[in-house]
Amino acid sequence: MRRISATLAAVSVVSLFAGVSPAIAQTNLSSELFASAVAYEQPSKSGIEGVIARAESQIGTPYAWGGGDASGPTQGTRDGGIADSYGDYQLAGFDCSGLVKYAFAGAGVELPHYTGYQYLRGTPVPVSDMQRGDLIFYGTDGGSHVALYLGDGMMIEAPGSGDVVKKSPVRWTNLSANAVRLL
Repeated sequence: MRRISATLAAVSVVSLFAGVSPAIAQTNLSSELFASAVAYEQPSKSGIEGVIARAESQIGTPYAWGGGDASGPTQGTRDGGIADSYGDYQLAGFDCSGLVKYAFAGAGVELPHYTGYQYLRGTPVPVSDMQRGDLIFYGTDGGSHVALYLGDGMMIEAPGSGDVVKKSPVRWTNLSANAVRLL
């Protein structure tokens, strides 16, 4: 709400310079800002279950290195190596961090598009204490791979070039020290 109040204050100042009554400008803008704030603050469905449903809606979508954003699958990018040999740059899809970015965007959580930076968000939890919806990371400091824990030893992931978004058993080797809880 502080952001909305600051925005309304800015509208008042700008409207004075534009010759519009601040009260009229605030009234016209208040309903739009309130509606967008309400939409932003309310996670779709029920928190983590909405996040999981959003990820599951992409099962079967191709893996594309560098692909995916908050709105859905995007064109992959060249990596100069393995992903190029699979033609990822010609596909619309998700890489692992893009899938996670997309899933959590539905709950209003903004994430960067790199596993190592995603590893630094939220609350670190020991892997032994993971709960449904926690992020599972692989490699040193989470820099190699990320997946969404579903519970019962299962996860959803965009595993790699030549594959698709799918549910997989958790691979317990090469796990990072912690999982991350965002909600």
